[in-house]
Amino acid sequence: MVTLAVEFTTSRMLQTVYGTSNIIWANVIGLVLLFLTVGYFLGGWLADRYPQARVFYSLVTLAGFCAVFFLLLTSVILRSASAALAAVNVGPVVSSLVGVIVAQAVPITLLGGIAPFAIRLGVREVGEAGRISGRIYAVSTWGSLLGTYLPVLWVLPTLGTRVTAVIFGSLLLFVGLGGLVQTSR
Repeated sequence: MVTLAVEFTTSRMLQTVYGTSNIIWANVIGLVLLFLTVGYFLGGWLADRYPQARVFYSLVTLAGFCAVFFLLLTSVILRSASAALAAVNVGPVVSSLVGVIVAQAVPITLLGGIAPFAIRLGVREVGEAGRISGRIYAVSTWGSLLGTYLPVLWVLPTLGTRVTAVIFGSLLLFVGLGGLVQTSR
């Protein structure tokens, strides 16, 4: 859910500076896919190296914090950064690419690491790997549906970009912190 909310929030931020052309959307979607790919590899590696719930919830907490932090940071610096890049004659394609990288590289990569880690922790025997991974991806897809429609139809138009970043990042942050508290007991 948070991955899609971050994606739509980033596109909304870029829209105020660069518009909504297909090139801007290609930058947002393409880089989300790239960062998720890196996150899947890193999350799988981390899960095999440290298969502990505490490490998993630390990853979730860090992803939530970074979703809020980097989106708010991008919101603050986007206009001045776009002016600076325009001054050195960098076009909107490259300039928006830099904006997307700042907003999404860290949080989306961390978010990508969550699913393989959850699968690693959920599978106790090889015979249940399909069922467990199927459940995790089903929940993930439902979250993606919520992350698509909730921000676009209600949160972004009603509360704005910064509040949307705080809401969705904080949701993940609280889930991670709750998991850390639970695993420390």
